[in-house]
Amino acid sequence: HMDTFDLVIIIGNLLDNAIEAARQTDEKYLSFKMTLEKGVLFIDAANSYCGVIKIRESKILTSKRDPGDHGFGLESVQEIVRKHDGVTDVTYGRDTFKVRVMIYMKSVR
Repeated sequence: HMDTFDLVIIIGNLLDNAIEAARQTDEKYLSFKMTLEKGVLFIDAANSYCGVIKIRESKILTSKRDPGDHGFGLESVQEIVRKHDGVTDVTYGRDTFKVRVMIYMKSVR
């Protein structure tokens, strides 16, 4: 079972991050797809971004000026997905950032 609150955290953080990143680009792009098939929840988010990723110790860092107050969104998503025995896949290219989530579900409460 997945608590509705966990699902809201996943969706909210993915959308918030995607919107924030796309706002900073000339060619704005955002795609969000969520499907439930045979008890498996798939979430795919893709967006344009400035092409710069900061990484430390295998973690993507926030690009905001006050990192002490930001940078918890993607980590929160990954933590919740792990809690539900799911998988998160983060990929990025020159100008597109993608997050794919897969969680085996029985129901949402």
